[in-house]
Amino acid sequence: MARIASPLEAAGDFSVATTDQIAETEDGKILTAAERVDIEQTKLAVAVEAALRKILDERTESINGRNDASVVISSPHPELDGKTLSNTYQTAEGGVFVGTDDLGVLYSMIHRVLGEFSVSGPTSLKGSVSSGNYTIEYSDTAEYSFVVRGFDGFIGFGLTRESSPKMEVPGGSKLGGQSDWSFGVQDEQGNVGLGIKDGIWHEPYHPLSPSEIARQDARNKDFSRRLRDANLSGFQIPWCEYMLTFVWGQSLARGVQTNPSISKDALPDTYMIGNTVNQNGGDGAYVVIGPTVLNPLVAQTNSGATILDGAGEAALSADSSLVGEPPVIGMVRGIKNFLNRKFFSASAGPKIIAINPSIGSKTLDEISKVPETPGALDIYGIMLDGMDKALALTGASTICVSTVGFMQGEGNLRNSVILPGDTGKTYYKAREWQLFDDIDADVMSRFGARGQTLPPIIVSYQTRAKGGFGDFAVGGEPGLPVPMAQLETCLERANTFMAGPSYPYNDKSTHYSSNGSRHQGHNLAKVSRRVLENGEDWQPLRPIEIRYRDNRVVVNFHVPVGPLRFDAPWGEGMQATFPVDRGFLVTDALGIAVNPIQSVEIVADTVIEIACRDTISQTDLVWYADSTFHDGNGNLCDSDPEVAYDRYEYIPERGMDPAENIPALIDKPYSLANWCVAFSYPMTYSEF
Repeated sequence: MARIASPLEAAGDFSVATTDQIAETEDGKILTAAERVDIEQTKLAVAVEAALRKILDERTESINGRNDASVVISSPHPELDGKTLSNTYQTAEGGVFVGTDDLGVLYSMIHRVLGEFSVSGPTSLKGSVSSGNYTIEYSDTAEYSFVVRGFDGFIGFGLTRESSPKMEVPGGSKLGGQSDWSFGVQDEQGNVGLGIKDGIWHEPYHPLSPSEIARQDARNKDFSRRLRDANLSGFQIPWCEYMLTFVWGQSLARGVQTNPSISKDALPDTYMIGNTVNQNGGDGAYVVIGPTVLNPLVAQTNSGATILDGAGEAALSADSSLVGEPPVIGMVRGIKNFLNRKFFSASAGPKIIAINPSIGSKTLDEISKVPETPGALDIYGIMLDGMDKALALTGASTICVSTVGFMQGEGNLRNSVILPGDTGKTYYKAREWQLFDDIDADVMSRFGARGQTLPPIIVSYQTRAKGGFGDFAVGGEPGLPVPMAQLETCLERANTFMAGPSYPYNDKSTHYSSNGSRHQGHNLAKVSRRVLENGEDWQPLRPIEIRYRDNRVVVNFHVPVGPLRFDAPWGEGMQATFPVDRGFLVTDALGIAVNPIQSVEIVADTVIEIACRDTISQTDLVWYADSTFHDGNGNLCDSDPEVAYDRYEYIPERGMDPAENIPALIDKPYSLANWCVAFSYPMTYSEF
């Protein structure tokens, strides 16, 4: 039974005066303004209570069971049990449903019921109230302590009987009962769509409304701003007299097929060991080509121990695998040029030594310090020996390693087969973390006595899933396991950063061209600079939240330099263009059934909207730059205006393939815009 407070209670603890008594008081003295307000409020309260009593009398005068005598109430409710009421109305069985106490406070079990009704059950508030259209039930033994049923007997809503009761309605929805929500409305899967949590009201939104997209866009920009302003520390700044730089990985890191060589002008104070930055190592040894001395860093194509001149390069077949322009050259040239510009000098900052210890066609396991494959060659030892040679050649000078490039993953893409029974992304990610930990430890142990006080940063690319390989793990699990493992490592590991994907750079189908390799090196240099100099918590262009409604998907992005834009990367002499889906893909949770994309639009500086043919499910996946349908390509990038020091070169006289004759690129600086990484996420992905 609910308690209805008397209007007089709000006025304080005093006896109720009659209207005449109030008038006499007004005539007998001069009242202040406050006193007059109090009196007027009291008059109003008396009038309201009188009106309520009149209405009650009129509505109950025809009801049998009026009892003006005092009745003691027996009730399970602590406020009602033992309460003495008078002027009561009772059921035929004597159950009280309305009455007043000695202060005139009105108690009512039923505030208002429309239509004719009857009351049944004992007087302890258990039983039911019914009309022709519904029934209200009370119980202390059933599944629900309180239920409202329709005329057909089905429950409209009910209050569960449990320690944390919740209101349930048809379809499995619930009100309340969530442990971490003060109040919540949840569906039958337990997803809260409306409620209060931590003092904040959460309500449904339409992810496609202009106001909501504007709010998301502003939030995304704030996310990116905080990354730029992070002021990171904890890694080696290049203050030493010498800085050793290298790119670790497999064939793309080594520079396979990057002939002819193009970087023929050595920047001051940039060096290589021997007659070329390349080496002919194998099992644990960095085998220098030529004398083991420091020489100015230039690109040279070698065949074994022989350095090829222009005629020798021109005589090579179009598919020659010889190395001429490995990415470490572009990386060193990018870093050195930045230092020179910063300090207005032809040779500023440390002297930079480049080595190229990588070996092609190797899996992550094979290039690790402790391979799990029995009898494997000591590939990792080539890198260590290269470090030791750089230490020996610099005498007593200080020397440090500030940035290490990483380019590997292609050897693990064939259905992500790494070892029998591996778990795809989980395995690759764990092995990559271990590899980077080992590189950090070995740099510190070797260079610690020569000036290294902190670990280097590791700047990785993201491998490209292509040729139908790389979309699924060994057990059939979808989701670009190797590219996603690389992305997650770079986002989670403190001194590791992803420069971007590998697809925007010119290639020869399997490997980079000379220009593509040098271009990639400059991108590694750009990210190294932004972290080492600016302290940015660098992250590539990537999604940070996905929302969906009906047949539409909204993808929110971290955009390094806004706004988003569509462009087409160059590869094999042509641009990869996807005018409808832009490189995006929507599938079921297994990655098999495709929901055709009808359009992809940029709806804000950081927001993409995808329209599909069919309604989207919560478990569906959003992909970008997948292997099966897009060969690892996509058309989404940002508006970063930065360009590289070096320019695109076409030199047919040195044997460059005619497919590389691209007028739109020739003699223009390499663009350092940031391209979206490949990804596969469920529709519910969010970092907020």
